[in-house]
Amino acid sequence: MECKAKTFGGATTVQLHGLPMGSALVLLNGRRIETSGSTQAFGQEFFDLNNIPLAAVERVEIVPQGSSAIYGSDAIAGVVNILLKNNFDGLEANTKYGQASGIDESDSSLAWGKRWDKASIMILGSFQTRSELRGFDRSITRESGLHPFWRARL
Repeated sequence: MECKAKTFGGATTVQLHGLPMGSALVLLNGRRIETSGSTQAFGQEFFDLNNIPLAAVERVEIVPQGSSAIYGSDAIAGVVNILLKNNFDGLEANTKYGQASGIDESDSSLAWGKRWDKASIMILGSFQTRSELRGFDRSITRESGLHPFWRARL
């Protein structure tokens, strides 16, 4: 089974079995989620996974088989069920930093939760930043055409 998180225009979704984005159904705690208005080049809408802070996710369940008989035509590639944390009590902080030639990225999230006998509350916050990488900043993509590759092989 091939399962990838694909990014298109800043939005992230799930792609199963190499089928087009939007052909896998995304559920949140077992309930269908409406699309977030993110549109693929072919006009198919999908749910943007960036709308769910990672600090709120307990686990992700994947049904890799086509499940359109049960869930309808939205689940041709399969189903992804995102389960959120319940009754979270405490404080959790996560941070990530990555860097490559000419680009860097950082992600941070903070979660606080309090649980009582009959109620609970959870406050989440996340922040993401990514620097810009233009095509002419790297030598391999600076010039159009294939001649940079030909020079490298000569």
